[in-house]
Order: sequence, then structure tokens, then C-alpha cells
Amino acid sequence: MAKTETTVKKYKCQCCGEVRAVYGAGRKKKFCPLCGDDRRMMDQVRYHGRYQTTFCCSRCGRETEMRSKRQIYCPACGAEIAKEFDEMDHSEDQNSIAAVNAKAREMGLSYGKYVARYMQ
Repeated sequence: MAKTETTVKKYKCQCCGEVRAVYGAGRKKKFCPLCGDDRRMMDQVRYHGRYQTTFCCSRCGRETEMRSKRQIYCPACGAEIAKEFDEMDHSEDQNSIAAVNAKAREMGLSYGKYVARYMQ
């Protein structure tokens, strides 16, 4: 039987820069075992939505800890925006629809027919 030779390939870790050897042909390594484990753990945490990082608030620019993936405001600005939204007068839209509906009923029409005829 012929003796097989193992191929030794050296690679440099893209994270820490340490040079390591890989036994076996065709292996494409980018990270050393320690950095690879850290990277896999961070990918799993990021995938499952428990990744904690910091970001800059898009309103005030303050750096704060991210609590969800879609968060764009810091907690203080988020509370201010929610308060402003609650204080807005939302009855204006409902009153205008109600007023148009009342006019339509006075004329003996449905809301849709009234809007199609007179609101173009």
C-alpha cells in the first residue's frame, strides 16, 4: 500500500491575525478556533434577536443601548414621540367623515355614492 501524505496549509485569522495550520486539503479557514467560536456565538445571538449593541438615536443623536432590532429612537425620544402622537387631535379625520356621512344621509344617499358624485 502506498503511504498517503497529509497536506498542511497555513492560514491567517482575519480577526486576531494569528497564523495557524490546517491539516487536510481543501479547507478554507478564515478564523482561528477561538475567534470562530466567538463569531458563531454572536451570529446565533444576532439571529435569535437577543443581540445587545449601541446605536445613535435618529432624533437627538445620543448613543444608547439597542433593545430591539427595529429601534431607531432612544427611550427618552421614544416617550416624547409617543406623547406627541397621543396629544395630536385625531378626531379631526373622524369628524370630517362623520360630517360627510351625515350630509349623504340627509340627501338619501350612501356615503360611497355621495363621495363618488360630489367629492371628486
